[in-house]
Order: sequence, then C-alpha cells, then structure tokens
Amino acid sequence: MNLYYITWYFLIYAFIGWCTEVVYAAVCHGKFVNRGFLCGPLCPIYGFGAVIVVSCLTPVTENTAVLFVASALLTSILEFITGFVLERFFHAKWWDYSDVPFNIMGYVCLKFSLLWGIACVLLMRVLHPSIASVLEKIPYTYGVIILAVLCVLLACDVTVTVIALSSLRSRFVKIDRAQTALRRVSDKLGSGLSDEAILLKKAGAAAAELIDKKYGDAGDRLAVHAEELSELLDRARRSLNNKTFLQRKIFKAFPNLGDKYKLLESTFTSRTEALKEQIKLRRGQK
Repeated sequence: MNLYYITWYFLIYAFIGWCTEVVYAAVCHGKFVNRGFLCGPLCPIYGFGAVIVVSCLTPVTENTAVLFVASALLTSILEFITGFVLERFFHAKWWDYSDVPFNIMGYVCLKFSLLWGIACVLLMRVLHPSIASVLEKIPYTYGVIILAVLCVLLACDVTVTVIALSSLRSRFVKIDRAQTALRRVSDKLGSGLSDEAILLKKAGAAAAELIDKKYGDAGDRLAVHAEELSELLDRARRSLNNKTFLQRKIFKAFPNLGDKYKLLESTFTSRTEALKEQIKLRRGQK
C-alpha cells in the first residue's frame, strides 16, 4: 500500500468516523454536535486507526478471532496514547471513561475496546473491500488532483486548529498557575490569622501588643500583595472568558473538556472571593 492509497484511506475513514460520531452524539444527546476538533467533517483518530488496522491486519483478515483481538488491541493503544498526550498537553481529559467499568486511567475501557474490535472486523470484511474497489476505478491522475486539493484544505484546517488549540492550552496553563498562586497566598493569610489567634489566646491580652508587632508588618505586606494578586487574577479570569469560535466548538464536541474548563473557572472564582474575605478580616484586625 503506497502513500497515494494511505492518504485516501485516511481521509475517507476520518470522514466516516466523523459521521459515526455525529450520529452517536445525536442519538445520545438528541441534537447535532460537530464532533472532532477540526473545522471540517473529519475525525483524524479514526483515519489513523483505520490506516493502522488495514496496514497491519490485512494478512489476518480471514481469521476472525485474531482480527478481532488485534483490532481491539491496536485501536485501544491508539486511543490511550492520544488521550494521554492530550491530557498532558492541555491539563484536562478530552474524554473520560473513569465511570465505565474496566477502564484504564479513564482513557480506554473494555466496552469501547470490544466495540472497536467488532467495528474493525466489519471494516476489514465489508467496508474496506468496497472502498478499495472504488478507489482503483478512479484514474490515477484525477485521483492525485482531487487528493491534492483535499490535502491543502486539510492543511489549512489543521493550521487554524493548532493555533486555536495552542491558545486554549495557554488558557488552561494560565488558570492553573493563577489558582496555585492564589492558594499559596490564601494559605499564608489563613496560617497567619490562626497563629495569631492561638498565641493571643495563650498569652492573654497583656501580650497582644508584642504579638501584633511581631506579625503586623508581615501581615500587612502579605495583605497588600494578596490584593494586588487578586486584581491580576480577576483580569486573567475575564480574559479567559473570551473564547474563539473554534474553541467554543471544541468545548461542544468534547463536553468533558468544557466541564473541566468550567470547573476551573468556578474554583478560581470561589478562591478569589475567599481570599478577598481573608484580606478584609486581616484589615479588620488591624
């Protein structure tokens, strides 16, 4: 199988995969969802999976048991690697099978691995022979021209998507770092308040002036720093709400990713408000 056919198979099966995802989403959610992270009607993971299966398992097509097991294994490995890389890059799972029995780290599960195995058996026995037969009837010159046009469109789509995804990743990183800084300042403020309260209780009112001198200056500096940080974090949160069309589309296509983003924003907001209350309390003590 040469590059000409590999590219055709990738595009065809990526499109079929997109159609499958749209139908599945429509059945499950009762509405159209443009699945996949590209703008066009393609799900690349299906294209890669089909090309891998066709390239590796054509010699065992007649052995149903081996074809099924090998297909389930290959597609599950691909799904696991893809999910793992995406989570490491974006700090969030794009899909999550954690609630499905017999899953591995939420990236793959037995249920879908078996379904992939069945799908690949049907692909190799029924679908692929028909597609291969149709491609062989297309004159090579025309096929190359059509393929070149499709690849240019795909390249443009991938370029736009990569830019949007890079921006999306920076948003997740930004809000993660902001929450870490927020938690650090909040912990320092809370620790300072509790320490002063405990020492005051033990030492009595006569020692209040000495304790205030010891902790007051440091507490004031921390409160001022916390106020400045809080303002910066508020501006960061407002900027995170400005999502592009493609980023909104990705959140709709991958609800788990969107839920993670909303959870980060919600946690971020609650911690910011908690920090402001701690600052007011520290000011009130002064």
